[in-house]
Amino acid sequence: MALRLWRLGSQSLWLDEAISFDLASRKLPDLFAFLRHDPHPPLSYLLLRLFLSLGKSEFILRLPSALAGAGTVVVLYFLGRRLFSRGAALLSASGLALSPLHIYYSQDVRMYALLAFFAAGSFLTLALVIGDEAKSHRRRLARWAAYLLFTSAGLYTHYYMVLAVLSQNLIFALSHVSRRANARAWVAAQLLLAVIWMPWLPFLVSQASTTMAAAGAIAWRQTVGPKDLAITALSFCVGHYQREDRLFFALLALPALAVFGAAALLGLKRVLLVRGPGEAICLAYLLPVPLAFLGGVFLPGYEVAYVTMSLPGWFLLLGVGMSEGGSRQPEKPSRPGLWRAALGLLLFVLLGVSAAHYCGSPSAWRADWRGACRALEAGAQPGDTALFIFDLPAPWRYYARGKMRAVFVGQFDPWKGERPPGGARVRSELEARAGHSRRIYLCTYLLDVFDPGGNTIAWIKARARATRKLQFREVEFIVADMRASKGKGSRAAAQSLTFGAEVNAASVPRRLAFDRCRAAETGLASPLINSQKLLVAARSAIEVQVGSIGGRGSSMLNGLLKDAPHRCV
Repeated sequence: MALRLWRLGSQSLWLDEAISFDLASRKLPDLFAFLRHDPHPPLSYLLLRLFLSLGKSEFILRLPSALAGAGTVVVLYFLGRRLFSRGAALLSASGLALSPLHIYYSQDVRMYALLAFFAAGSFLTLALVIGDEAKSHRRRLARWAAYLLFTSAGLYTHYYMVLAVLSQNLIFALSHVSRRANARAWVAAQLLLAVIWMPWLPFLVSQASTTMAAAGAIAWRQTVGPKDLAITALSFCVGHYQREDRLFFALLALPALAVFGAAALLGLKRVLLVRGPGEAICLAYLLPVPLAFLGGVFLPGYEVAYVTMSLPGWFLLLGVGMSEGGSRQPEKPSRPGLWRAALGLLLFVLLGVSAAHYCGSPSAWRADWRGACRALEAGAQPGDTALFIFDLPAPWRYYARGKMRAVFVGQFDPWKGERPPGGARVRSELEARAGHSRRIYLCTYLLDVFDPGGNTIAWIKARARATRKLQFREVEFIVADMRASKGKGSRAAAQSLTFGAEVNAASVPRRLAFDRCRAAETGLASPLINSQKLLVAARSAIEVQVGSIGGRGSSMLNGLLKDAPHRCV
């Protein structure tokens, strides 16, 4: 519990966490109206809504996940003790407690820690009811009710819980534990689960149609490949993968795969030797991972977070491998040898190093939206604009205090199959909403998804005087100085010369020279490099309009042209 509460509110909320807060903060009718598009069931949002009465800080928002994460460790201990031995239970629970991946999602507002807790409870209650013929009818009924409670809660938390139920049914049907009495109770339990889930079916149909429409409209997620398999394996061993943390993963990849792989093979050998509930339940616990990966090959939407419900099963397998020998009699486990103890020591050293790295290294933390909002609002000046594509991000709405103007362009409805708008509309909205800004802070977060044509970047490059980048750990802003847009002065002067009813002989050359000097200072003088031709045109136009002045007018104009560069400020 201490590891899950350690600096629970210190990291910034990232995009999906802020979305969870935004949904949980809505009124119930608005929440369920939005859930017809959001591809998740409602239980996690409803539980988070209960905690909002305690506050809206990052600590409070993540507290349900921290409690669920600590509860999962406890449930895993009882599951290991029920199926194998006390030693396997202690090692399994200790490994999960130190797992940096489980700590990460136990400190995340999203529903993945809750999903792991409900899945662990489902497998524990399943282990309690299988082969429990000698118990009283009332106790068996209570345990089946507990199984229904945990499993249905998991189904109302995340749709990947269906894979756990499918795995349980598959293993139950193929294993020898499906005796006649258990089979009847099992079929009845599955029918009750279907009845309990039936009220959500209309929402599921709506979500399926809108999610497929959105998947066709934007390039949100791709199907999985070998890289995703490697990231999943490494994440289960050494923690949540971050792009900025690639060096740490590369250094630990081979040692982690060797040590964890050896322990997993020993555990698999032991599990396959055991003829009883332990074999069936442990394999069913791990089966959702290959099922999810196989589905991700054909359908987009696979994420490591979705299969973290099998993480306790992974550490159960490792605990069995480190604690048990190869005896076929589970009631008489052999003592672990020296080499098995050394393997366990190396495994816990790797877990400790990975957990310490996650807790103490900013490169392993979430996107720093809090730091970005504070920095931008602290340095905001009149005329500054924060520019976003598609919509104001939920983290910005959570952290921003209204000290900086924020706008968005290019909004569309992917849930209806609409695609990102074209360049003409984006440029028109940019001109209307950000064209008169002094400085523009363009957020590049998901810019390639919502503006795949690069229209916003092209508009910025065409108009900005200078640009630079601000980095806030996975959150990047392009700062565009719009105080002297490219070619603005020369175009304005040319229009004055062409369409102006009256021309001020003193002001026109000075303004052109000033624009030329300013462009030369910023290195963007290419659009104004031929401004001397405009000056010649200005001289001709002035001479036409002040022809009565004669030589005096020409002398005045020559003096102004000669002196203009020195008068630039």
